[in-house]
Amino acid sequence: KIMTHAVLDSIAFAFRDSALARPVAGTGFVAAGGTAPFAWETTARGELSMTPKGGEGYALFVQRGFSGEMARQVLRLAPGTYTFAAQVTPASQAHNFTVRMECAGEPGPRLDAQPLGGSVRFTLPASCRYWWLVLEGSAWQAPSGVRAEITDMRFDRQP
Repeated sequence: KIMTHAVLDSIAFAFRDSALARPVAGTGFVAAGGTAPFAWETTARGELSMTPKGGEGYALFVQRGFSGEMARQVLRLAPGTYTFAAQVTPASQAHNFTVRMECAGEPGPRLDAQPLGGSVRFTLPASCRYWWLVLEGSAWQAPSGVRAEITDMRFDRQP
């Protein structure tokens, strides 16, 4: 899963852009469709899964007593402030899901995970150009497993 800067150069991103049905603009974030790692590379195992659910959404599941990474996507980003926003349904389950950023190069910064349930803000330093956007889920505190849907995902640069 670890990619170096040599692999994530402009040629790889040009290939990504040519493989997608519609051009990627802005931050390069792909909410649905596309090819991993330039779109969501999702987890689908018994205790944890993020699976496409038609349209632009995904079904999320975390079995009681488990937590971990549900999906990741690589982005080429300039230093600055970015926001990630998504709709989690039911909203009462949003606190069971977090999003974080980590540098795709080694060694590199890793920004703390923040709970979903509104807009999540990240300030990226200049020390890294390629970032993993990572979605995690947890059912440690849930009396039963956690099921939800995630839709309307956006990742935008702030002025």
